[in-house]
Amino acid sequence: MSSPDIQFRTPLSPEECRARLSAVTAADRGLLNVFLVRPQLLLGRIDDASFRLRRNMSRANSMTPTLDGEFTPDGSGTLITAHLRRPLSAYAALAFWLIPILAVIIPLSIVAIRDGLSARIGVIALVTIIALGIACASLLYLASTYARSEGQFLKEYLTDLLRGQAPRLPGDT
Repeated sequence: MSSPDIQFRTPLSPEECRARLSAVTAADRGLLNVFLVRPQLLLGRIDDASFRLRRNMSRANSMTPTLDGEFTPDGSGTLITAHLRRPLSAYAALAFWLIPILAVIIPLSIVAIRDGLSARIGVIALVTIIALGIACASLLYLASTYARSEGQFLKEYLTDLLRGQAPRLPGDT
């Protein structure tokens, strides 16, 4: 198992940690979240010994990371460990873009070359492959940048909330 993205001790008891998280977390209802308006900042679940959280967004986004963590009582409070995860839907979105490129454009190029069609068709196919490849790489870069910023927000918010500090919200300095 990989090392946790977050690991810290808090003087709060596991019960107090759960209560603080529950106060800012609404139940995650999957696709229904788009239609439900809730004031809580986070969506997820909080169990006796673990939690799964993600940011409550006003729009659906398949790249939104989740924070999976555990509450472990220790002698002086609670040990919090958590891993930042990119959801499977992020990879499905990438496949949605990459599979058509591989399944349509590349065979089209092979047919054009094999059948000796005009050089213009081969050049158009090649330029299309390059342009779509750049578009996919750009989407991947933007998605990973977004996921990093959202992940950083989740880590900082959780750390502040469970250490007893006032959590920083987006736009706070």
